[in-house]
Amino acid sequence: MDESFPTTLVYPAFRHTWGIFRVTESLVALFLGDRGRIDDPQGVAVARLKERDDPAMNRDDDEVTLYAANAGAGDILYNPSMSALAAFGGTEDARAGLLRPRGIAADDDGHVFVADAGHARLVHLLCRGGRLTFVAAFGPPLFSEPFGVALDRSKNAYTTDRARNRVVITSYDGHPSGTLDAPAPTGIAVNDSTDPWSCFKARAVYVVCRDSAEIWRFDGRGQITARVRAADLPGRPRSRFVYLAIDYCDNIYATDPATHAVHKFDRNLVYLTTFGRPGTGDAQFISPRGIAIHRRFGQVFVVEQGGAQYYWVGADLRFLVATFDPGRGEVQVTLFPTERAFVRVGIYSRGRLIRTLVMRWTTEPGPEQIPWDLTDDQGRRVGAGTYAVRVEIEPTYSSYTHFKKKFERTVEIR
Repeated sequence: MDESFPTTLVYPAFRHTWGIFRVTESLVALFLGDRGRIDDPQGVAVARLKERDDPAMNRDDDEVTLYAANAGAGDILYNPSMSALAAFGGTEDARAGLLRPRGIAADDDGHVFVADAGHARLVHLLCRGGRLTFVAAFGPPLFSEPFGVALDRSKNAYTTDRARNRVVITSYDGHPSGTLDAPAPTGIAVNDSTDPWSCFKARAVYVVCRDSAEIWRFDGRGQITARVRAADLPGRPRSRFVYLAIDYCDNIYATDPATHAVHKFDRNLVYLTTFGRPGTGDAQFISPRGIAIHRRFGQVFVVEQGGAQYYWVGADLRFLVATFDPGRGEVQVTLFPTERAFVRVGIYSRGRLIRTLVMRWTTEPGPEQIPWDLTDDQGRRVGAGTYAVRVEIEPTYSSYTHFKKKFERTVEIR
C-alpha cells in the first residue's frame, strides 16, 4: 500500500464484494426499475437482523441489512436479502407516506425509526421476512422538525428536533422520557455501555448542533463533557458536520458534505484525521451525507449524492517524524495512528535492519513517541550517518490481514 494513499477507511477485499463497493443510481435501477431513482439521499442505518441469523454457523454473521432515507423521493431503500433491493414509502402503506425523511436508525430485532421531517413526526417501521411494514408515527406536539435518530439497547429512541433546540428521548412506543438541550441539532449517535461491540463501554450521546457547526458529547447524566467545532479542523475552514456514526473502538465519524469528506474523532472528540476529497475516484466523495457502521466487523457505509460507498475500518498514520536530539543522545520517533493498530518500527542502515524498536505493538489512535537510544540489537552504539526509520502498521479490526502499510523517514546522526 503506497504511503500517500489514504487508508483510514479501505475498500473490502475483492472476494468479499466481487469488486462492487460503490452503489450508483443505475445499479439501483437494475433492481427497482422506475423506483430506482436516488434523490437527495440522507441518513443510513445498518443492522444484523436476528431473524436472518443461523446460530449453527458464523459465515453469515457479516450479512447485514441497510436502510437509507431517500428524501427527495420520499421513500426508504433497503436490501431484504443479500441479493435484492426494495423501496418502502407511501405506495406500500399510505400511513407511511414520507416527506423529506432525514435520519434513520435500526436495531437487530427489525425495528426501524425514520425522522419524517416534512410531516414533523417520528415513524416506527418493522422489518420482518424481508419486508418493511408501518407500526406507528409520533408527531406534533412531540416534534416540530425531527432530523437525526439513534437507538440504545434499552429500546429508547433519541431524536433531534432542530426547530425546538433539543433531543427528545422516547420509548419505542413513543412515550417521552427526557430531553437534552442542544441548539439546532441535526445528526446524533448514541454509545451504550451495555453494547457488546463497544470497546470502552462509556455511555455517551453525540449530537451535531449549532446548524452543523459543532459536535457535543453528553455523558450518562446529560452533562456536556466535550465539544469540537468544524471551523477548528486543520485546513478545513468551510467544514460542517451532518451525520454521525461510532465504531468498535468508540471513535466518532462525522460526514462533511461541504468539503466532501469524513472526519474522525476519538471518544472524547479529539480530532484524529480527515478521510476523502472531492471526486468520484477511490477515497473520494461527492457531498457525503448519512454514515453507518456495523460495529462488530467494522463495515462502513457512506451515502453520498447520487449513491453510496462501502468501506472497512482501516488504519493510517496522520504523520510520522524522526528527530535526532544530540543533547539527549537519542532519536525520537513520533507517529500518529488514526485507529488502533499493530505497529512495527525498525531502524535500517544501508538497507539492513540493525535495530527493532517495537515488533508488534498495539497502539491507540493519537500521537505516540518511541525513543531510539542509538544502539543496535546487540547493544552496540551506532556511528554517525544517515539511518532509515521504517514503520509498518496493520489494522486490528475489520481489514485485519487484508493489508499492511509501510512508511519511511530518514534521520541524520551527527
